[in-house]
Amino acid sequence: MSGSPGHTLVSIGMPVYNGENFLREALDSLLAQDHRYFELIISDNGSHDATQEICREYQSQDQRIRYIRHPENHGAPWNFEFVAREARGDYFMWAAHDDLWDPSYIRRCLAQLEAHPQAVLCCTENTVIECDGTPSATWANYKNIETLGMAPARRIHELICRMGWFAIYGLIRREAVLKISLGIDVLGGDVIMMLELLLLGDFAKVPEHLFKKRAVIQQKSYEDYQRDLGIASKPATAHFTNSAAALLGTVYESSLAPQEKTEVFADFIHTITCENPYWRKMITEELLGQSAALADPQFAWLLGTVLVGSVPFDDAKLNPLCEAIYRAPLAKPDLLPLARKILGKPEPPAPALPVDMYQRGARLFEQGRLEEASRVLG
Repeated sequence: MSGSPGHTLVSIGMPVYNGENFLREALDSLLAQDHRYFELIISDNGSHDATQEICREYQSQDQRIRYIRHPENHGAPWNFEFVAREARGDYFMWAAHDDLWDPSYIRRCLAQLEAHPQAVLCCTENTVIECDGTPSATWANYKNIETLGMAPARRIHELICRMGWFAIYGLIRREAVLKISLGIDVLGGDVIMMLELLLLGDFAKVPEHLFKKRAVIQQKSYEDYQRDLGIASKPATAHFTNSAAALLGTVYESSLAPQEKTEVFADFIHTITCENPYWRKMITEELLGQSAALADPQFAWLLGTVLVGSVPFDDAKLNPLCEAIYRAPLAKPDLLPLARKILGKPEPPAPALPVDMYQRGARLFEQGRLEEASRVLG
C-alpha cells in the first residue's frame, strides 16, 4: 500500500452511466499508465447500453479492474461518493468515462505530492476537447489551479477567480477525500468539494498538458442535468447565485479565523464584481432577467445582499461588510471601496470626465433649454 512512489497504490474511481461511446478510449488511456500499481474501481449506475459488456471484457483482461454494477441509477453524486469510499490506496482520483490521460499522468502527479507534503491534490494543465477529440476553442486559454505556498484566503481566491473547475479530477490524498462532503446532490457540488480540499491544504500542479477533459457533448438545461445525474434537489433557477452563497457558507462553517473569513467575503465581492465577468453576468441575469446589466457598485451591493445570508449572525457582527449592509438597507452603500480596504487593494483611477457632455449641457443651459440640459447632464 505504501513505500517508494513506484510502489504506492493509487485508487482510480470511475462512476459511469451509459458510457459506451467513449468508455473504451478512457479505459485504454488509464490502463496505459506507466505507474502500474493501481486499482480501477468502475461503478456502473444501472447502465442500459453496452457499458456492462465493455467493462466485463476489460475486467477479464486486467486484474486491477474491479467492476461493480448497480441494478438502478442512484444518481451521479451517490456514485462519485461510492467509488471514493471503495478506494483502498493511499491516493485517489476520479476518472470520467469520456476523458483521456497521458501515460505519465499518475506518476507525475504522485511525484509532486510526494515532494510537497502540504499539498492535498495535484492536477496538470488540461486540454478541453470536443466530442470528436479536437481542442475546444472556448477553453483554449484555461489554466488549472495551483496554490503552493498560499494562505487559505488566497487559495480560495484562486478558485473563485475562474470558471471551469477541472482540478477535481486530479490525484488526491485519500485521507483528504474522506474529510470532505462526498455525495453533495446539488449542481456545483464539485466546486464545494474543491473549496473544502483547499481549506485542508495546497493544490500542486504539473505545468504540462497531461489530461484531456471532454466538453459537454450537447447543450442541456440544468433541469436536464439534474434528471440525467439523478440529483435529488429541486431544479435550480439561480444556479450561479446559489453556488456563490453555498461556497461562502462553506467558508463560514470552516475553522478559519474571523478575520480570514471577512477577507474571503470581501474577496468574493471584489473578484466576482471586477475579475469574473461570466459569473457576474450569470448572477445578474438569474436575479434580474436576460440582458440585465448593473454598474459595479450596484452589482457589488446585489451580490453582498445575496452573500450576507450565508454569514451566521455571530460572525456578521465582526464583518464590516455585513454591518454596512444591515445598517443601510435604503442607502445601498458602495461596498467595493470597503472590500478593497479589507483586501489592501488600491482604488482604481477615477474615470476621465466627459468634457464634451458638460460643454454641451452648459450651452443648452445658457440658451435657456433647461429640460434638454437636464437630460444631457443626467
